[in-house]
Amino acid sequence: MLWLRALALGAVACGVLAYTAATVTAIVAASSGAVLELRIGPVVVLVVEQLDDRGGAVTTLGPGLILVALAGGVVNAAAALAIGWRERRRIR
Repeated sequence: MLWLRALALGAVACGVLAYTAATVTAIVAASSGAVLELRIGPVVVLVVEQLDDRGGAVTTLGPGLILVALAGGVVNAAAALAIGWRERRRIR
């Protein structure tokens, strides 16, 4: 069950980090007037579009953030399993 706990905690931590980074990137892109589209293959992570008539911006945080969080959780679970295996091996 160590891997499941590591997967969940890693996914939450990576999700919070990815959401924060995407929000900061969107704020910077919107304030500078840039148009930004960030994708992982066909999956949208972040899109910032400028509105021509009012000078505002539209920001879309896509489902790619969930993929980033899941990938972080998988990496964390793999690291936890590797460390646990190494510790068990060293005790014997």
